Amino acid sequence: MADIVIRRCTLRVIRHGGWSWGADRRGLVDRVVGLVPELVAARLAELFGDDEEVEIAEPVRLRIALGAAPFAHPERLKAAIDAAITPERLPAAVRARAASPPARRAPAAPAGPEPVAPGPPGGEGAAAPPSLRELLLRWRSQGDLARRLRGFSEAAASLWLAALLDECRAPGARQPSEEDLLAGLRAIRRRLPAVAKGGAQPAWARLAAAVELTARHPLLPDLDSVRQLLDRVLPPAAAPAGRARHPPGEGAASAPAARAAAAAKAEAPRRPGPPGAARRAAPAARARREMALCSVLPFLVLAMLRRIGWLDVAAAVFQALQLADRGALFAAALAGKLLPPPERGWHRGERALDTIAVFAGLDSAPSPVALEAWSRSAGDGLSPLDGFVAFEIAHGHDAAQPLLVTRAGEAEASWLLFDADGHYPVAWAHDEAALLAALAPFRASVLLVGARAATPRLMRDLRAADFAFATDAPPARGEDWLRLPGAAACWASPGDVPVPRVAAAAMRLPELEAAAAATGLELLALRPAVAPGKAAALDETAALAAGLGLGLLAWSLWRDREPVDPLLALLRLGDLDGTGRITPDALEVRPAVGRRYFDLKAHNLLADIAGVPWLGGRIVRFIGP
Repeated sequence: MADIVIRRCTLRVIRHGGWSWGADRRGLVDRVVGLVPELVAARLAELFGDDEEVEIAEPVRLRIALGAAPFAHPERLKAAIDAAITPERLPAAVRARAASPPARRAPAAPAGPEPVAPGPPGGEGAAAPPSLRELLLRWRSQGDLARRLRGFSEAAASLWLAALLDECRAPGARQPSEEDLLAGLRAIRRRLPAVAKGGAQPAWARLAAAVELTARHPLLPDLDSVRQLLDRVLPPAAAPAGRARHPPGEGAASAPAARAAAAAKAEAPRRPGPPGAARRAAPAARARREMALCSVLPFLVLAMLRRIGWLDVAAAVFQALQLADRGALFAAALAGKLLPPPERGWHRGERALDTIAVFAGLDSAPSPVALEAWSRSAGDGLSPLDGFVAFEIAHGHDAAQPLLVTRAGEAEASWLLFDADGHYPVAWAHDEAALLAALAPFRASVLLVGARAATPRLMRDLRAADFAFATDAPPARGEDWLRLPGAAACWASPGDVPVPRVAAAAMRLPELEAAAAATGLELLALRPAVAPGKAAALDETAALAAGLGLGLLAWSLWRDREPVDPLLALLRLGDLDGTGRITPDALEVRPAVGRRYFDLKAHNLLADIAGVPWLGGRIVRFIGP
């Protein structure tokens, strides 16, 4: 649709709920009047094809509930409008012509034994997470698609593209003409943000274009022609030669590097390969008697992750990877991050192993060998989960608070990006380029760089990108850093940030390095999924998810009375024991009754958890006294 004509638009801004108009009431209304009609027109243009003429003769009434802050941020206002204007809200006469997602389809069942027998169809526990396509279309409607996809590795974006096209396969459906598909892809390319002018394109851009195409044509019977058209309009980039997330000791044949390279070349729908020990370690769970749990903290963290949509992303990740266990072994690694450390060497007590098995929906906890094999099979395919954590933290980050870059991991082989506001681990990076990509959403914040993390290349890249940073590493010859007043042995490149603000942030460098070291110690070193260096991708992804869930849990419980961080929840709730039982339609968890139980219940943190991908349709239900 080339032009959108809105003949009459009436806006009414109603203040309620306690927030004020602010200092400039008239300016607030003027901003809304100036932005909303244009954003509404852009949203309608997304819902209809470029060459279609659609007239909406009936009034369209929309109610958009917002806090005060989004009115000052056009991007957040756009996201709210995109979420409010859906095909279902349009008049019935034109609703069918809008590009709307199809009815929910359950993901295709992978070959091989299931880790959990599914619950009864139609029951409460049968609630399924959204499919990969539904999740991508949701991000598109929220205006976040491109920003979220940039957090994907090349391998993960290629795997998601193959899974998306495979999900849209519909033999016998009405065939869109090649001319229509080609014209649509060219129009989509012109609207994609930050796409290269010519030559090869990153995998995330090809995935974004495919999402836009499937929004217009939900059913694509001839997938080979779609891939050929994608190659013509957005040719794929060559596989990067940089360092993979898995350590060099892991074989490339078992990691997804070879599989992702094949997917990047043709995006052909993959068939699930035999993951060996990973598949053998995931037998179907049976209904069982109540078992003693050493801690119910993994289930509490899972409830927090579900609130922000992490489970939906996890379901899509496991759908794209096509591993037979549907993420049960990843769940075992996540539970291990939230339970007491191993007692001797790698040995865990019987109650800890039972807790891991119940949380993952397995008959027994997987061995370290099975977890290592699963990590090699998943590899870079887990990067969407890392990107989701970074995106959520960036979305809620206070720009006035600094971020810390420090060394972490075995032999300090990787960088850790650490949020000073909530003490969240944001991202792990194994090279400077990956670290700069993770820093992109935080450009307005001051960056603190520890001396051990301040490699010459990193500091040059930060200076070239005009980041405002402070470090306790001395400048190299030719550097034009400033010596900060009031901060012992600290230098800075303030950029556009006032020097007093950079100096104030630099005073927190020792404190934040100690906090980051404690967090890395607790979530990585003391609670490793397997031997150090054997499953880096699995360990790091599980640690990021655990850190975010713990931080949200602490914030929900104690933010009104004290400063909170993830380790506070680990300390106070890590020994809250209970019992668990797997039934045909639910996983029932009964926490020990006491002051902590009633505190959790008063904060509504014991609600049912639906849509857990590795439980085969079962719902997690907290049982009280």
